[in-house]
Amino acid sequence: MRDDAEFDEETPEERRIRQLRNQLDEITGGEMILGGPDDKLPLDMQISFLERVIQHELAPRTSWHEKLKATGYSMPDPDSLDDEALGIELWQAIQRLAELRVFLFSTDHLSDRALYEELYTEHLNDDIPDIPMDEDSACHIDLAGSGSEEDIHTWLTYYARDEDRELWQTEYPDETLPPRRQPPFDRDQYLPKRESGSEVLAQAIDQLICADWEKDDGPIRLSNQLPHAAIEHLPILVTARLLMEHLRDTAKVKATAGLGNLPRRVVSALYDKLPFTTHERDVLDRFSKVKNEEDLWLLHAARITCEAARLIKKQKGYFSITKTGRDLLSGDRVGELYRMLFISFFRKISLAYHDRLRPDLPGIQDSLAVILWRLGMVAQDWITLEDLTHQTLLPFVLNEVIEFESSMTYGKPGETLEYRLWRHLCKFGLLEQDPPDDDRDFMQEVQAYRVTPLFEQFLHFNVTI
Repeated sequence: MRDDAEFDEETPEERRIRQLRNQLDEITGGEMILGGPDDKLPLDMQISFLERVIQHELAPRTSWHEKLKATGYSMPDPDSLDDEALGIELWQAIQRLAELRVFLFSTDHLSDRALYEELYTEHLNDDIPDIPMDEDSACHIDLAGSGSEEDIHTWLTYYARDEDRELWQTEYPDETLPPRRQPPFDRDQYLPKRESGSEVLAQAIDQLICADWEKDDGPIRLSNQLPHAAIEHLPILVTARLLMEHLRDTAKVKATAGLGNLPRRVVSALYDKLPFTTHERDVLDRFSKVKNEEDLWLLHAARITCEAARLIKKQKGYFSITKTGRDLLSGDRVGELYRMLFISFFRKISLAYHDRLRPDLPGIQDSLAVILWRLGMVAQDWITLEDLTHQTLLPFVLNEVIEFESSMTYGKPGETLEYRLWRHLCKFGLLEQDPPDDDRDFMQEVQAYRVTPLFEQFLHFNVTI
């Protein structure tokens, strides 16, 4: 036992360590044994370590399932998912866990379903302290690290280094060392890794901004395997198909002189079939007695998008359907058509062209993959226009938008993104608005938006933060 003279010789750091150890003894009833390697640490690191241990001991208890629910995400029961849906949901869960600073490793011996079920039923139900995780903290879940005989065998078979296997054989000479095998799956190299949060976020943003949307293995992936019932009624798709079918059935259609638009006879032939809302049709009938292509934004947008996608072409003053367009009208290829229209609308045509009343603000379209990524996180439930703007835009883009909106003599915060992006995503069925168009009066404003189930079926992000 140390006497008072010894305590008087303590440095402030040593005194703090002694107080923390005494506090820890009181909390645990003296059952926690500390010592060994941590005693060799610098004093400030010992203090940090002890404070962290006490924080763990005193914190209320929770589970990773509960922490995920607090972010607005719940893992579905694996029994409710087929293999394809489960594979998508697994990576969603991995991403959500990484955002909580929870990282997986040693998973390559497990199929997607086996890994999902083990996370769902075991690891994410573990009792854990409810404390915040900063970017210098992390939790690692080792899928072959429980210490059970089965996990030891798995580790030795698939993950142990040669020196680890030799050491194990030396320590347990009576045990049979299992032969080394190649893991049946290749997942670990793509799992989120522990890095500082700011570095990883910057990398994710760079990957998304530079992504090629047409690739199937990039950081943003657009599915063409979509349920017909989820997309066949969508305004932009219906309109594009009507136009393509008309051009298929009528051979060449002469463009108007000057603007090079569809002639009035084609506009008139298509008008009654176009999927306008009741409100939109009332406005068109009231203010456009003679209807030209550009009076019908939906038709005009579909026409220039189909041209950008090379589904139709204008050559020597005549419109006609291309071979690609003709092929996509036949058979079971509506998902492919939807994907091509989406890429062309949002990547190949300036979004500023569609509203025409606002400055170009190119940062919106340049960072669109980041906006969509953030949208899927923050708009699972209804969110206002202003909040949606602030929570989806990168800082430099947000500053441009705020500066522009503050100079407006009319309008409302968030209106720029509403006309530049959100309304178009509604036409593609990826967002829904409150109130919906058919339930709104002529002057009534949209109050909030949220993503639809189609959003997560169509858009997949392979980035980690």
